Amino acid sequence: AFQRGLSDSEQLIRALALRVLSSIRINDILQIQILGVQKCASDVSPYVRKCAANALSKLVPRCDDMQREIMLQLMKEQLLDKDSSTMVLTSALVAFCELCPERLDLLHTSYRKICHLLTDMDEWGQVVIIDLMARYCRRFFKEPRALKHGAAELIDQERRVQRRLLRGGQRTTSNTCPRSEEHTSE
Repeated sequence: AFQRGLSDSEQLIRALALRVLSSIRINDILQIQILGVQKCASDVSPYVRKCAANALSKLVPRCDDMQREIMLQLMKEQLLDKDSSTMVLTSALVAFCELCPERLDLLHTSYRKICHLLTDMDEWGQVVIIDLMARYCRRFFKEPRALKHGAAELIDQERRVQRRLLRGGQRTTSNTCPRSEEHTSE
């Protein structure tokens, strides 16, 4: 009956069928549950895809290593990379944080999209996703070279001089604070 519900024409029925099917904790039907999640992850309705992302959190802990990799690949390819619905992305990223928080490399292809859509995501998801993106940035973004040589302070001084000149009535866009030889060679 639940498998028939996954093919229903009404999106709420499909989503409810997946939610109920994924809540059953019997290992004998795990393969049927995985097929249901795979089917719903490519559904036309964002609500059904959101339920598929939520179902991942329930199923992956019970999967063996091969099934787990299939489910994580499904999350990456179908939900993170291809989907642009904020409702789906929020649920997929929350599931990501629960299932594989250390596998930040899976976010490479969708990082910019996540940052762009972050303001449209729901508030509770934003908290989790900002934490996730901060961990991603700490791991994969390097410290700027200019920061090591004190160039940040030099740039700040230049901006202060330009602001003073603009307030004083002089409108210039040229660089008013010459840089030393050691900072311009970078």
